[in-house]
Amino acid sequence: VTAVARVEKGPNVITARAMAREAILDCKEEVRVLEQPLILHKWADRCEAAPGEFVTFTLRLTNQTGKALADVAIVDNLSGRLEFDQGSANCSRDAVFLIQENEVRSSKLRWEITGLVQPGETVVVRFRAKAR
Repeated sequence: VTAVARVEKGPNVITARAMAREAILDCKEEVRVLEQPLILHKWADRCEAAPGEFVTFTLRLTNQTGKALADVAIVDNLSGRLEFDQGSANCSRDAVFLIQENEVRSSKLRWEITGLVQPGETVVVRFRAKAR
């Protein structure tokens, strides 16, 4: 899962990948460490699923940077054990939703949030996937 954003009216691009309570920065421009983080949580509505069963995933991104962020995108790269359920993606904000096949013949899902994500604002995306 990845969250990407740009500080509005600022020269810095911020990219972070949430991995086991750590953030790995992957920037092409100079990195500026923010005093407060972008917080990204992901959870499923069940712990186990047999092949053919559906799981609903929720991702919640909260802007705690203290700055309005532009060009915010939330990306989820599904494992080969999951098949995206077409038409199940939704977002609490206006967003452009993109889907492409990934390297494990599953899906890479991307929500590009329209407009600014204000300080303290939370964006929630949900989708379903079928276990293979």
